[in-house]
Amino acid sequence: MKQLLFFSRMSLAIALACPLLAAGVAQAANKPSAAASSSVAWIDASTVADVQRAQAQAKQQNKPVFLYWGAVWCPPCNQVKATLFNRADFAALSKSFLMVRVDGDKPSAQQVGQLFKVRGYPSMLVLGADGSEITRLPGEVDPERYVATMGLALTSATPVPALVRTARVGGALSDGQWQQLAWYAWDIDEQQAAGKDEMQAALDALATAAPAGAVKDRLQMRAWIATAQDAKRNGDAKWQASVRTGLTALLGSANRASALTDLWMGYSDTLLKASAPQPGPDREALAAAFDQPLAAMLAGGKLSRAEQLDAWAMRLNLAELRATGAKPLHSAAFAVAQSVAAGTSDKYERQAVVPAAAQLMAQAGDAAAADALLNAELPKAVAPYYHMLVLGANAKKRKDSKTALEWYGRAWSSSQGIATRAQWGSGYVSNLIELSPDNAKAVEAAASQILKEGLKPEALYARTARSMQRMATRVATWASEDPAARTPAAKRLHAAAAAQCKAMPAKSDAKTACDALKFIPA
Repeated sequence: MKQLLFFSRMSLAIALACPLLAAGVAQAANKPSAAASSSVAWIDASTVADVQRAQAQAKQQNKPVFLYWGAVWCPPCNQVKATLFNRADFAALSKSFLMVRVDGDKPSAQQVGQLFKVRGYPSMLVLGADGSEITRLPGEVDPERYVATMGLALTSATPVPALVRTARVGGALSDGQWQQLAWYAWDIDEQQAAGKDEMQAALDALATAAPAGAVKDRLQMRAWIATAQDAKRNGDAKWQASVRTGLTALLGSANRASALTDLWMGYSDTLLKASAPQPGPDREALAAAFDQPLAAMLAGGKLSRAEQLDAWAMRLNLAELRATGAKPLHSAAFAVAQSVAAGTSDKYERQAVVPAAAQLMAQAGDAAAADALLNAELPKAVAPYYHMLVLGANAKKRKDSKTALEWYGRAWSSSQGIATRAQWGSGYVSNLIELSPDNAKAVEAAASQILKEGLKPEALYARTARSMQRMATRVATWASEDPAARTPAAKRLHAAAAAQCKAMPAKSDAKTACDALKFIPA
C-alpha cells in the first residue's frame, strides 16, 4: 500500500521527492523481526567508482546487483529498514545478489543517482551481472510479494524495456515475463521503459495484450492511474465512464480488490476526481465503491500500523469529495492516529509513522495535537529536520508566516548531507520569498550560503543540481516582480554563482548545471 500517502498532499510538497514507495513493506511492521539487517551483506557505495567496483565484482561472481538508493531522513526508507530489510526471507535471498547501498547525501552520491536515472528515495534496482538494468522493484507491495518479485528478477535475463517493446508489437511473453511487467515499479520508471509522453500508451497497450487475470488487472490499474494523473488526457467522457465501470467491478470483487490494494488505495481520490470530475451520482457511487473495501479492511484488524494510517487518510480524502464530507469520520481517524503513534517503538519505523500520524490528526481537525506529537518526537527522531518541515507546513496552512519561516529555517540549519542541505535550503528560500518577499537581505544571505555549500564539482548532480536550479529560477522571478528593490541582490547572487562555476571541471555535467543557473530575470 501507499504508506506515507499523506506527504504527497502536503502544501510544501515537502520538496522531498520521496515518491510514495516502500510502504507496503509495512505489513511486517507488527511482526517480530526474524533477522537483523546486519545479516544482509551490504556494500556501501558513495561514488560512481564504488558502484563500478561492485559491478566488476558481480560480473566476476556472475551475480546480479541489487542497488538500493536512499537517505537518512526519508520516511519510506526508514520503513524499509524497519521491515523489509530485517526479514529472514529477504536476507536469505540477498545472498544471491551483490547488495549495494547508496546514501544519496554522501558528497559524490548524486553522480550515482544521475548515472542510474533515479530521483526519489527509496529506489531499488536490479542490474544484471553485465551491468544492464533488468528491473526496478516496487516497494509499495506486501513484503512476501516483494521478496517473490525480487526472486523473479533474479531469474530474469530480459530487461523490462525490451519486454515492453516485445509486448507492444504483439510478441509472445512467458508468464514470468508478464509478471515482471505487472510488478515493475512504474512510479519510478524515469523514462526507462517508456518515454515521458508514451507512458499512458505503453500501459494501455500492455493492459490490452496481457493475459486475463491478476496480471491484466494490475496493468490495467496502472494504465488508469497514469491517465488519471495527466489532466490533459483524462477529460474524455468515454474514458471516464469506462474507468468507473471497470473500477466498480474490480472493487466489488473481494479477491480482485485485495490483489490490487497497494495500487488503488493510494490513488483512490485521484481516480475518483479524474473519472467522476463533477459532484453527483457518478462520484457518489464510485466513492462508495472505494470506501467499502477500505472500511472492511480496517474492521478486519489485519492492517499494519502504517496501513491503518493510509486507509483512514484515504477514507477522509474520499469523504471530502462527497456530499456528506469527512467530519463524521474525524473522531475515529484521530483515535487511530493516536494509537498508531503510541504503539510504534522502532525508531526507524517512527521516522515514517509519526509524521504520517500527525498529518492524519491535522486532517481530522486537530492541528494542535499534530504539532504536539511532532514536537515531542524531535529529541528522539532519526532525522528531526524532516519533522520540522512538517511543522513549518502546518504553520503555513494556518497563515502563521513567522512561525512557518522559523521552522523552515531550523529544518535547513539542522539538516545533514550536501544534497539534503541544498534541497532544504532551496525550500527555505522559496518559502522566504513567498512569506516575506520584501526581506531582500534575508533572501540574499540564505541563497549565498546555499551556493557556497552546494556548488561543488563532486556534488552538483541530480537532486542537488535540481535544487539549485529551482532556487535560481525562484530568485529570478522574485527579482522581476520588484526590479528596483530586488535586482541588486539577484545580480550579486548571479555573480557569486558564476565565480564558483569557474572552478568546475570543463565539459563536466556539474559545469553545465552550474552555468545554467540564472538568478537575473531574462
